[in-house]
Amino acid sequence: MKMLISQRVILTITALTLFNLSNAQVGVGTTTPNKALDVQVNAAADGIQINNTAADGDPTLELQVNGTTVTSIGIDDSDADKFKIGTTALTTNTRLTLQTNGFLGINTTTPGYLFHMTNGGNVIGATSMASFENSSVSGVGIASSNTDTTNGYNALEGITYYEGNAFIPAGVFGLAIYTGGGNAPTIGVRGHTNEWQGTGVRGSRFNGGGPNTGWGGEFYDDLGYTGFLGTISDERTKKNISPINNALTIIEQLNPVTYYFDLEKYPTMGLNEDMEYGFIAQEVRAILPEITRIKGFDTTACSPAKAGEQVGLTEESFVAIDYTRMIPILTKGLQEQQQTINDQATKIQNLESKIQMMEAKLNQLLENQD
Repeated sequence: MKMLISQRVILTITALTLFNLSNAQVGVGTTTPNKALDVQVNAAADGIQINNTAADGDPTLELQVNGTTVTSIGIDDSDADKFKIGTTALTTNTRLTLQTNGFLGINTTTPGYLFHMTNGGNVIGATSMASFENSSVSGVGIASSNTDTTNGYNALEGITYYEGNAFIPAGVFGLAIYTGGGNAPTIGVRGHTNEWQGTGVRGSRFNGGGPNTGWGGEFYDDLGYTGFLGTISDERTKKNISPINNALTIIEQLNPVTYYFDLEKYPTMGLNEDMEYGFIAQEVRAILPEITRIKGFDTTACSPAKAGEQVGLTEESFVAIDYTRMIPILTKGLQEQQQTINDQATKIQNLESKIQMMEAKLNQLLENQD
């Protein structure tokens, strides 16, 4: 049975009774529908229109499985005409929301950004909220950039609001995983700048008070660098400047030693395996407390890391020494020692002069006796 609806729309029923035959098919704009409802148009802007004229009426399309609504798609007229996709109903368990201003939200009906995703209060476990996988032989997994040259904001931000003390969460975590048989110069996190006045990587810390056990930057195992390694020493940053006195007395109290790190007790801290030359920090702290700090060190920092894994709080407090701060003391000690040597040399020179004078007088007396 065929029915001409208009000059450009043909309704075709391929079964005798539409409601009784499972293969009933309706075609709009086609005489050979291949779906239960087959709509074909040939226009720049045409298609299916659902218009709900009721007060707060929601034009909705429901997708069901065995009579149970699984997904609802439509416009929520009572919520600023937002386009929504929900499960069970349009406004129940809303999964996606598109506002009229173009803001898209996943698991939030009030997106505050162009793309705003939350977990909707659901516990997602150890998995990520989003995953970007590049399975091809080239290209990056995800890119973020500010292309406007006047935009002074960060191109990518990682923020954590953790307030507990059982884990060490990171705002940004970079992990390079290499499973090949040889060596590969992979990098967990890389920072680089193409400007002569720029900085490749910056680490900083806000010290809000309390135990001063944190770090602005923290490295484990070997640390390599080229170029200039500097610490600020500008006069403008200093006050109450005083000379160092009795540096030799301080140096005489220090106890230089050789030692090995206890790798059996701390195998995953990246400690050096070779013999070390240095001091015992507790001994130095008793003499020069100003050049020591009690700081937190992660005792498992060099363990293999995994993606999507919580890092437990495995820090211990250790006494650390800033060896560079000993340089002025050693320098002053050398100066004091050199001054002592100079004084001794002056005394010896004066003594030699007196001896020479005495020898001259003695020689003169001997000549007079002759």
